[in-house]
Amino acid sequence: MVNGEALYFSSDAHQNLGGLDIFEVHEIEEAGDSGWARTSSAGRTRILAAGVEVTEGNNELFIFRREGGEWRIHRYLFATNQPRA
Repeated sequence: MVNGEALYFSSDAHQNLGGLDIFEVHEIEEAGDSGWARTSSAGRTRILAAGVEVTEGNNELFIFRREGGEWRIHRYLFATNQPRA
């Protein structure tokens, strides 16, 4: 879904430990067989050891490489934007 200048998508990856995460894509760039995307996400994370769920938000940077004609994640970096108390 495109809303203004932002692209949004959701994911229930990571064995669905916290339900759906909502991602907002801020930038996508491609240069030959390399590319990157800057995103932010918001959702909930289940801390298994404590048996609780907490709100979580991250800023992410995905670095991609095209290998054999397919784009693959080469590096993934993130930093929280909602530190835990």
